[in-house]
Amino acid sequence: MDTIQSQKVQVLRGIAIIGVVLIHTTWGGYWQVVFRPFVNYSVALFLFISGFLTKVTNDNWSSFYSKRVLRALLPFLLWTLIYTLPSTNPKDYLEHILFANATPHLYYLFVYIQFVLLTPLLGRLALSKHRWIGFLIAPVSIIGYTYVNLVFGVQPNWLISNLWAISALGWFGFYYLGLLLGNGLMTINIKWQTLILLYGLTILLQIGEGYVWYIFYGMGTCGTQLKLTSLLTSTIALFAAYKYILDSKMSQTPIVLKKIGDFSFGIYLSHGLILMLLSNHTTWYSEIHFVLSAVIILTLSFILVALVRGLAGTKVSRWIGFA
Repeated sequence: MDTIQSQKVQVLRGIAIIGVVLIHTTWGGYWQVVFRPFVNYSVALFLFISGFLTKVTNDNWSSFYSKRVLRALLPFLLWTLIYTLPSTNPKDYLEHILFANATPHLYYLFVYIQFVLLTPLLGRLALSKHRWIGFLIAPVSIIGYTYVNLVFGVQPNWLISNLWAISALGWFGFYYLGLLLGNGLMTINIKWQTLILLYGLTILLQIGEGYVWYIFYGMGTCGTQLKLTSLLTSTIALFAAYKYILDSKMSQTPIVLKKIGDFSFGIYLSHGLILMLLSNHTTWYSEIHFVLSAVIILTLSFILVALVRGLAGTKVSRWIGFA
């Protein structure tokens, strides 16, 4: 990967973290139905990039594991502690470690670690003639967990719900697609006009499905990234990301987005803390529009990461997820 392509990857990370912050600041109700489909690509894009930058063959898997798992696990433990501090029950920290639920977004680190551990097996699948099986795992698991429960009115118990929340199954296709495209085992050649059209159509499908969920099931998660129409939209967005990385005509990289992408992991970890502090300790924050609130959260998180990196240095910042 050349320098321009590496910069494009950081731009994509910047776009992804902006989407994450928008997801966590979007109002409930119909806003989840109408607006969320436009930003539901976010986690999928992060996972796709991780897969895209991973080789399916490796002479030293133990080094691969230690580097990538520690890169996620140590910040996870630290930030789980930070988000658990308001609790007066020490047992909460253990539960938050086991189920990555100290704050809604830490599940991603568990999902990422699962993909890291599974990479050798995914590589073997990607290199086999049965590689198409990998694309069935996410939709089949989502149908089995979400749609069957909705249709039959089954309420999963606490343990199953928590395990599903940190499972990599629903996200499987995004990392796997990155592996295939990044290793040249699959190519996508779709015109930009076609991608835009397909993206628009899948957005409409997401809105339609989200409306059904909201009206008939009263689902607070009607805007979730893990429904079938969301998978379609995210997949089209990943095709566009792949095309963007390889398109030599698109050589200019927006500096602001690239810088946000450079800080994206730190912003991901810390934006929930900024959001919690503003929500619980200010009177004005709840009165502003969610788009403006997202800008505020993103800006403050960016400043926090920049300050810590400047004061603590790269080595310390890396262990807390800020570099």
